[in-house]
Amino acid sequence: MDAVSKLGFLIFSLYALGCVQPESSMSPPDPTSDTGGDSDADSDSDSDSDSDSDSDSDSDSDSDSDSDSDSDSDTDTDTDTDTDTDTDTDTDTDTDTDTDTDTDTDTDTDTDTDTDTGIDTDTEMDTELFDKNLLVNSGAESGNMNGWNAGSSCEVEQSTDSHSGDWQVITSYTKCTRSQELDLVDIGFAPAVLDGQPTVYVEDWFKEHYEKDDYSIKVELRNASHATIDSWSLNETSSGSGSTYDDDVWFKVSHTFTNYGTGLRFIYFEDGGEDTETWNGNYGIRIDDAWVSIQN
Repeated sequence: MDAVSKLGFLIFSLYALGCVQPESSMSPPDPTSDTGGDSDADSDSDSDSDSDSDSDSDSDSDSDSDSDSDSDSDTDTDTDTDTDTDTDTDTDTDTDTDTDTDTDTDTDTDTDTDTDTGIDTDTEMDTELFDKNLLVNSGAESGNMNGWNAGSSCEVEQSTDSHSGDWQVITSYTKCTRSQELDLVDIGFAPAVLDGQPTVYVEDWFKEHYEKDDYSIKVELRNASHATIDSWSLNETSSGSGSTYDDDVWFKVSHTFTNYGTGLRFIYFEDGGEDTETWNGNYGIRIDDAWVSIQN
């Protein structure tokens, strides 16, 4: 029950008990009564007035006390609510800081893996090219001179008498010359491997036709500017015994390059020959199975 209700109830109770009379029923003293009344009447009137004054004083005191008590209770409730709000704000800030640290760790791992893989691939390619014939169409097995820079007097012939395979190169009374330049870096050799001066091996096969014939071979090791850093060549005549086919046999010429210095990038290969009798037709030297390789 609030303060106003309590005050109203108290006043109502006093009215019911007859302790307090409504103000509207009380008449002010008549000034004319002083001359017409007796001394007993005046005494009774003063006594009633004092009694009324005491009742009013008690009623006011009770009303003030109840109002002050209710006001203090409301103030305590507001203070507790503010304290809970501050605690929630501190918890969110700590969570965001930990997430950024994990992202930096992933970036470092990817960079190291890619760098190591590229180096291993180059080494495997160089190893596969060692001891392999680097010349293109070395025995004319394509049935033509593809891969070669060849003169018009160089022709190919399908024969059961070739050194290997089904085809061979035949020459005439004017000299035949054919050549290739091998780009070793383009083929797949690393410059560091070539600067290590690996062994270079070359060979070629010749056979005279009826009588003695001329043959030639030239090989040059060249640097990046195509300048010669080492070379080997022959310009010879076959050693047949006379005008007969009985001594026409295949023979090999070869050479090995070592300790030629750094800078190898190209190999130039050239071979050829001609007929010494100057007969019309292809009665000159036969050529087959030219070879150039870098040895491991």
